[in-house]
Amino acid sequence: MFSFDELKSLWQEVKAMDWVTMGLFVDCVVQSGSNPAIMLVKEWIETEQITGAKATWALAAIGYFAKTPTRELLHELINLLKSAPVQSDRAMLHSTMMTVADLMNAACGSRFAASKRFPISAMGNFCDSKDTVIIDEFLPWLTKELESSQSSVERIVALSAFGSLGLEEIVPVLLPIIRGTPGKFDDTAERVRAILSLHRVVFTVPEKVH
Repeated sequence: MFSFDELKSLWQEVKAMDWVTMGLFVDCVVQSGSNPAIMLVKEWIETEQITGAKATWALAAIGYFAKTPTRELLHELINLLKSAPVQSDRAMLHSTMMTVADLMNAACGSRFAASKRFPISAMGNFCDSKDTVIIDEFLPWLTKELESSQSSVERIVALSAFGSLGLEEIVPVLLPIIRGTPGKFDDTAERVRAILSLHRVVFTVPEKVH
């Protein structure tokens, strides 16, 4: 497995080649799924070495290919969410939001589920549903993103991310939306999306949503 510095050195060589080779290298780095590879993708996006559709694809794909989503890696992905290039591109922001939420559910939601996908028997748990990276970092950020959204589409994407996160801590955020708040959360589509976002929680803590 290549280290971050080794991957970065290879990238410097590949950048001097044609765009097809560069694209193949980006694909290989993303699909390797190692933490150094994901950190390199993060650097590419923050420094705008990859942009547009390629960057959006890379951000969506790292959630699928990530092999060891440690607490430190999840923290770095939250920092990526807050970066200027991601914040300035709505498609990239929405893609990253969903990726981080889904990865947190997979890594932190259930030890049984995590053991099917990640090497926790060898490395131990990466995190749990009460981890500070979720409770103190991602959940407050996602709640703020929902409340500051300027359009129904943006709010529905944020609500979908809550659904992907799928931990019981999302329930207090979603219930006021489901019940409706005149002048704020009274859009039918948003309320339906909030209900659908309970699809994971209803199996883990059904008593919280009935």
